Amino acid sequence: MSDADDITRNYHRGNVFSIRANENAAPGKQSKRTLILDFMIKHYPQGFTCDEVMVRLGVTAYHQTWSARYSELCKDMLIVPTGESRMTRSGSPAEVHRVVLFLT
Repeated sequence: MSDADDITRNYHRGNVFSIRANENAAPGKQSKRTLILDFMIKHYPQGFTCDEVMVRLGVTAYHQTWSARYSELCKDMLIVPTGESRMTRSGSPAEVHRVVLFLT
């Protein structure tokens, strides 16, 4: 697994336990990204914060896991900022993103 596969590497600075956790999470990463992306496509053009996606998908735990998948979609430019922000359940402002649709 390369550094590019770990969206949070800069945050945890190579902590061995974080690296192992990332490796353990690897098998489920794509399915979580797909769930998020499918949800956002279904509700296009509405934008969502990561917190809103989690609420709508019924995910109540493991925010770090889901936010990392959301960040990967941002990094891969599959979801992009709308220029808006909304408050999360904890009262913090969060950026709203919208899925990018590629027309062929």
